[in-house]
Amino acid sequence: MSAFDLRTRLKLPARDKGTLPMNVVVLHDRELICLLVDSISDIIFVQEEDFSPAPSTMDATLQKFISGAYKLKDELVVELNIEKVLQASM
Repeated sequence: MSAFDLRTRLKLPARDKGTLPMNVVVLHDRELICLLVDSISDIIFVQEEDFSPAPSTMDATLQKFISGAYKLKDELVVELNIEKVLQASM
């Protein structure tokens, strides 16, 4: 199984020393992939028709990795395009 740190892939600043990432395992093209993330808050289920395009105010570097966005009461949830994240050069 391959592991990818999303901070590295998305060109974000390094994680604070002493802060351990969490693992999210996804099935992609019949292969298990481990994504290292900062945190996991909730698992939500939304309908595809409830998604909107990524907001134009989002950083353009990150926007290319976003498939869509879903607005909750107090926050915005974005859907990562795993294919683009995995193809990103580090």
